[in-house]
Amino acid sequence: MRYREHAGRQVGIMVWASGDGWRGAWSVGGGAWYAVRGRWATEELAAEKTFALSRSSLGQDGLRRRRSSAPASQRPAPACATPETDRAPALRAASEQWSELRRDWQNAEVRLARRQSAICLGEGEALDAAEGAKSLRELEREAESARQRMDDYLNVVLRMLRPTAAG
Repeated sequence: MRYREHAGRQVGIMVWASGDGWRGAWSVGGGAWYAVRGRWATEELAAEKTFALSRSSLGQDGLRRRRSSAPASQRPAPACATPETDRAPALRAASEQWSELRRDWQNAEVRLARRQSAICLGEGEALDAAEGAKSLRELEREAESARQRMDDYLNVVLRMLRPTAAG
């Protein structure tokens, strides 16, 4: 365990050897640890990369930034925003589908974060026994796949919202 400073805050850096290299996690207190993706050849390199990734997650003010969802310009418009009544049911259905995909993605991210925290706290085996948990890589793939499904659907909805040539 080592500490570095960023934006006036102490950042705890923890690295550990895994079967295929060194891994890392960081924390600014409060019990929350954030495992970083990647494996490095040396302990020092893992510590440096972990600190660099913590800085990018913390931002200038030293507060954790959350990943924002799609910008407002890319979100499906509410059904009432379009004057064409023939598109309203399709937009309502699209909004419901979008919400379901977003929920799936958020749940996958929560499962991944829970698994990363358990690993950082050395409780991985207990979590495996309790939940029959998937490997970290499987959870990473699930979260990425859910995010990709959400992005793909968003592109479909955006195409649907594009004005037609006649309009």
